[in-house]
Amino acid sequence: ELRACDAGVVDATCPDLHDAMRTWNYGIQNLKVALEGLDANFDQYVATLGADANTFLNLPPTAEQLSELFTVCAGNNRQVFEAARSWLLERQPWTPLDPLDVSVPLPARGSLCRSTCE
Repeated sequence: ELRACDAGVVDATCPDLHDAMRTWNYGIQNLKVALEGLDANFDQYVATLGADANTFLNLPPTAEQLSELFTVCAGNNRQVFEAARSWLLERQPWTPLDPLDVSVPLPARGSLCRSTCE
């Protein structure tokens, strides 16, 4: 669902940009944890992503620049996440999650956060 929001357009496939950014923020927080204690040199990038997500989440849904800011943030997030993902996969085993397991948070199952990520 998150990729459907990349264009910054609210429609049937992307019902809420704030939910989409909450989903990104969830991922950013988990990426920080995954990189903790590793010599990955991603700290500054991840901190910037987090600050940008917080800036976005503090804007009202009616803000004029909302769509444009979302697309910039999503693009930056994807670049950093893809680089971090490649780096992590070279160093740590990966276990796929079951998208039907309700004990797994929504974003880890491929869904947007709906007001919260739990």
